[in-house]
Amino acid sequence: MNNQIEGRALRITQTGKIPLYSFYLKGEEILEVAEISRIKRDECGGLLGYQRGEVSRHIGEITNYLDSGDVIFPNAILLAMSTEVRFKQSRGPKVGTHDTQAGVLSIPIGNAGSKVAWIVDGQQRTVALSKAKRKNLLVPVTAFVSDDFEVHRGQFLLVNKVKPLPKGLINELLPTVNTTLPTSLAKNKIPSALCDLLNRDPESPNGRSRHQVDGGSDGPHHGQPSSRRPYGQEAGPRISQASKALVCLDCGKMGDS
Repeated sequence: MNNQIEGRALRITQTGKIPLYSFYLKGEEILEVAEISRIKRDECGGLLGYQRGEVSRHIGEITNYLDSGDVIFPNAILLAMSTEVRFKQSRGPKVGTHDTQAGVLSIPIGNAGSKVAWIVDGQQRTVALSKAKRKNLLVPVTAFVSDDFEVHRGQFLLVNKVKPLPKGLINELLPTVNTTLPTSLAKNKIPSALCDLLNRDPESPNGRSRHQVDGGSDGPHHGQPSSRRPYGQEAGPRISQASKALVCLDCGKMGDS
């Protein structure tokens, strides 16, 4: 049995101290080489790890998406790897700059507690990939090499401090997306389309209100900023209640879909 995973990779040099790698792994291979370092305290109160617990509902949604057919999974998993990994640069003419080299990356397979990589970002996606039916789905991976656990934690904080997209922006984009989406997003497509129609219909109460706030066809008066609220807020509770009363297209029942 092979005790390591080998694959083509690109090595990128940014600072000279911590090399970066870009490569692909099968969904089932990620947990063969990487640990999920859960945050906890030792007997003396010292902090260990950094990852929060699994979110079962989120993992289930991703798994259902992965099992829904021909899907696109472009989101890279971010790994921190120890210096035990090995990279062998390919021979032949160099392509690109001297800061990027193509080659073969070898990652040892280890048992729990002795693996050479740790998941910095993408633990929920990784668990979902391990549960999905299609085990050989190629998943993009970005990794950096460092034995300093504080570097791991620092990157974890930098990645996860990013704020999620505003709900108004998500609702505005949803009606225009026709590809497969996770259940948490797909169920909001019809309500979002309904809001969009009402917002753009000048004969609806919502459309008239929006038209007046914008100052009619000429926009707001000169020197007076528009008081138009963000998309998705104009309809208020009435639209929220209306969206809940939509007929479920699959079963014909009324209620949340």
